[in-house]
Amino acid sequence: MKKIVIVLSALFVLTAFTTHVDKYTVDVTKSKLVWKAEKVTGGHDGHVSLKSGNVFMDHGKIAKASFVVDMNTITNDDIKSEKYSNKLVGHLKSEDFFNVKKHPEVSFDMIKATPVSNGKFDVFGNITIKGIKAVISFPMMLKESKSELEVSGTFSFDRTKFDIKYDSGSFFENLGDRAINDDVAIDFNIVLYK
Repeated sequence: MKKIVIVLSALFVLTAFTTHVDKYTVDVTKSKLVWKAEKVTGGHDGHVSLKSGNVFMDHGKIAKASFVVDMNTITNDDIKSEKYSNKLVGHLKSEDFFNVKKHPEVSFDMIKATPVSNGKFDVFGNITIKGIKAVISFPMMLKESKSELEVSGTFSFDRTKFDIKYDSGSFFENLGDRAINDDVAIDFNIVLYK
């Protein structure tokens, strides 16, 4: 009987050690998301804020990760005129683009993260925009300490896959210099804590 108890105790300790997962929660005040969109005559950029997010680490590997973006926080940074900057933001929130009134959130759920080298991962996940889900992939850097986690990188998505076709040369002819590129880039630096 004692042997059985000892064996079971050893298995319990081993299992607890090998499946230990640390949960990190996003610090929305320290995290930054910068969007960039290009068109024939130039481009625009701005910020958008995270609403929530978590990363679960298992001995240096990413076990699970998910984030939610608050689309009501989208801003424009490159237009100096407050009037025209606000006009652009209003247009981005409209039905022509992200239809924020109906779809106030964008979400990302990791499918897998493959370690590449020191702190570098190839990440695959589902991004949901306007209720439409699609897979994206991108390289990402990760720094982990006892109490904090930092992830950074850049990913892009084809806006037309999410029913955002306004002034897209892929769908409309003769746009000339009004054509807007289909790809939108997001630079991210996300800070999380235990």
